[in-house]
Amino acid sequence: MNPQLLNACKTFSLGDAPGAKAYLSPDVKWEFVGEKTMEGLEAMLQFCREMMAEGCPDFRIERNTISDSRVVIEGKEDREGGICYCDSFTLENGLITEIYSYCICPGASSVLEAE
Repeated sequence: MNPQLLNACKTFSLGDAPGAKAYLSPDVKWEFVGEKTMEGLEAMLQFCREMMAEGCPDFRIERNTISDSRVVIEGKEDREGGICYCDSFTLENGLITEIYSYCICPGASSVLEAE
């Protein structure tokens, strides 16, 4: 596993999509499972800018699983009752091509509603 690519996955999972931009495919697909899907780098970065304007949660990585073509990162927000998440990254030719984000937000019916 390319250490820079792994670091880009971790950077993204900590809430810094612009910091991972060099390793994101121009055609990247990001799906918040059950919530929203974004296709294309610019659409994804625009969504991230909007989310960051509302305040970025203080995420902490709990564990990761790595293979040749996939990285899975599990973590949670560093506060009582915060978001718990799992980001699954598909890797092709040294780039992140797909991200599937599964989130649990205790007490909310929607992750996007909770923010």
